[in-house]
Amino acid sequence: MPDNIELGRPGPKAGPAEVDAIEAAPLQAMCDPPELIGKDRAVEFLKAVGGPVTVTTEDNRRILRKIDFVILPIILGIYFLQSLDKTALSYASVFGIIKDAHLVGDQYSWLGAIVYLAQLVMQPAVAYLLVKLPVGKFTAVMVLCWGAILCIMAATKNFGGLMATRFFLGAFEASVGHLILPDSPIDAKFLKTDHDRLIAIERLRMNQMGISSRAWKWVHVREAFLDPKTYLWFSMITAIAIPSGGISTFGPLIVESFGFDAFTTILFNIPFGAVQFVATLGSAYLATVWKVKSVLLVMLCLPPIAGCVMLLVVEHDKAHRGILLAGYYIISVYPAISLLIYSWSAQNTAGDTKRKVTTSVLFVGQSVGNVVGPHLYQPSEAPGYTRGLTANLALFIVLVALVCVGVFLVRMLNMKHARTRAEMGKAEKVLDLSMVGQKEVRDQGQVLNESEALVGDKAFDDITDLKNEGFIYIF
Repeated sequence: MPDNIELGRPGPKAGPAEVDAIEAAPLQAMCDPPELIGKDRAVEFLKAVGGPVTVTTEDNRRILRKIDFVILPIILGIYFLQSLDKTALSYASVFGIIKDAHLVGDQYSWLGAIVYLAQLVMQPAVAYLLVKLPVGKFTAVMVLCWGAILCIMAATKNFGGLMATRFFLGAFEASVGHLILPDSPIDAKFLKTDHDRLIAIERLRMNQMGISSRAWKWVHVREAFLDPKTYLWFSMITAIAIPSGGISTFGPLIVESFGFDAFTTILFNIPFGAVQFVATLGSAYLATVWKVKSVLLVMLCLPPIAGCVMLLVVEHDKAHRGILLAGYYIISVYPAISLLIYSWSAQNTAGDTKRKVTTSVLFVGQSVGNVVGPHLYQPSEAPGYTRGLTANLALFIVLVALVCVGVFLVRMLNMKHARTRAEMGKAEKVLDLSMVGQKEVRDQGQVLNESEALVGDKAFDDITDLKNEGFIYIF
């Protein structure tokens, strides 16, 4: 531990009797709305179970495994189904759907865009219904309808029928992301005891983001729309969503333009998915090890930039298939960029209402980008697709510039908070243990939440990142 970091007094350790008392706390106390209006739900939960406990590295590792074991398979399953849905149209394009459905002009582009437009339009209604109806039954019906519409799409024979089914696909898919995910550690049924929930909450205290207050605060809304970071995240996610929408819709057609038949085209799209898989997992691992996202975002933009250049300058003929495929494959790292942007935004935003507003703004940006993206390409522009690839190249370069702006902004905000802490007599330099690896903590013989100076005393006050001088922005 560096000498110039001030440490507060450690919290009390939980003995066996205390643990038993925590585990015996009524479950109803976890579910009732908090009596402390405007406070994070964690405050009421901590009050109900008798206060916080120390989180050891062993506790942290055990709870993290439980969360990963339950949450990750759900998320992976959802994204797997959504990916199958979105690629169905692009694969059908190389098997003659454009000709068979008599699609002309930008009609095929609209088929790719309408799904995201439907998601954007239907999201408010879905959010309302999720509150008013039983979540399990509602999402089950939506998933059933989603699958049925996808089957019905195979029977459509013209642009009108395809547009209608694609719209309903997007509408029903808008609810799938909510499928059986717990709202917070307090509501997580897979954490069997209050003690485990308490440890999960204490893990979140370290990043000072809180859990949920169930109180809508207009002052948070105002700050979200006045915060330059909100527009930065919006610009970044839109900049990557535009290439994503275009390439996901026209990717197989681009490969077909290299001179392959339909079945060979589909086979050569397999490595495209493999590169996405490696890039996504690899970037997540490196972000954890390096404890930085901005550098990774810039690095992930470089392969797509090179790939777009290769597809623009290399002749599209059989003699250059290998180079063209290489260029196409290295473009495919872009999904990892989207995930890091969402993660970077989430870790630099605090306040329950502000987080929800910021996430909604990002969702709008992603939807708008995916609507615009397919319209930068048209089947008539084969084999070069110059307009779409040139626009994508420019957007990846813009994204690099936006990341640099983000680093500068985050640095300025950290310096401002440090000055505020010094003026208040607090530690000017604090350590965000949410970005410290377990091995580092274990080597130094620390417990994860042993110091108030490290974890902050406003973590569960449901205040925004700009108002909490203890909030540490990450790069």
